[in-house]
Amino acid sequence: MGIRELMHILEAEPPFIKLETAEIHYKRGLAYSKGFNRTDAIIEYTLAIHLDPDYAEAYYRRAKEYFQQVTTMGCLGDEQESCYENIIRDCTEAIRLKPDICSKVYQMRGIAYDYCGDEDKAALDFAEAIQLDPENAAWYLSNEFSKRADWFSNRKKYDKAIEVYSKGIKLDPRNDQLYIGRSGIYAAKEDYDSAIADITELARIDPNNYALGLGYYYYIKKCEAEIKYYTEVIQKNPNDAGLYYARGNLYVAREKHYNAVMDFEAALRINPHDERVRQALAKIYQMNQKEHIESNLMLIAPTPHRSIR
Repeated sequence: MGIRELMHILEAEPPFIKLETAEIHYKRGLAYSKGFNRTDAIIEYTLAIHLDPDYAEAYYRRAKEYFQQVTTMGCLGDEQESCYENIIRDCTEAIRLKPDICSKVYQMRGIAYDYCGDEDKAALDFAEAIQLDPENAAWYLSNEFSKRADWFSNRKKYDKAIEVYSKGIKLDPRNDQLYIGRSGIYAAKEDYDSAIADITELARIDPNNYALGLGYYYYIKKCEAEIKYYTEVIQKNPNDAGLYYARGNLYVAREKHYNAVMDFEAALRINPHDERVRQALAKIYQMNQKEHIESNLMLIAPTPHRSIR
């Protein structure tokens, strides 16, 4: 039975169904909710609201059922749009009756506004949710947008996934999980500069965040990707000294000094007068000489003096 059909029955004279108290219908709705019987739960909350139009909790619970329908049951098209409209309507009514009812109301309405394209209202709702319950609201936001982004990412629709994360970040610019998630998508696209930028921003927000090590990982992956690129280009242009110099610097960054020396020497064979390459090569020799001396010093142990008797 749809809600419209139910309302026609309730408004009929005489009524076709026997109603109990609003509280009884509300509690029955809770029982149906626990059993994941969403349709009957919505009907019971509707009956409770019919008996008590100022029942804020009933509006909130009915909105929650609509939200579960649209997020877990895969509503599409007009049905999905109708669910989001119902969420906005019920959440708005719950907030009007009880502004501090819970942060979840603002979170759900924010998601619904975002789906409907009203980003300004969505931002206001998430700001209110975070103010009411900073920790849980931030977690909810990251979880909700991560689920959406994962759907696109699993289908290799990386640009769409980035778009979802970017929307979430716009709503909550200090949400570390959203930066971590987006950086991973950038890395999957091999856009390591953007991935590193997200981790850099994360470091600014939370200098002690556990995920900051990803920045070094992305830097290494970036170097490896660029080395692969230059290797392919060098195969097509073996007489370009600048390419060897560029790849040599990447090897230095990866601390692969032997490879760097090979590239710098190759660059000098092509262009013996390139002072940049000479300086880079000299710097590696100095570094290796220092490491060699320090290593030898560690191996030298003082021998005890033996007296002649």
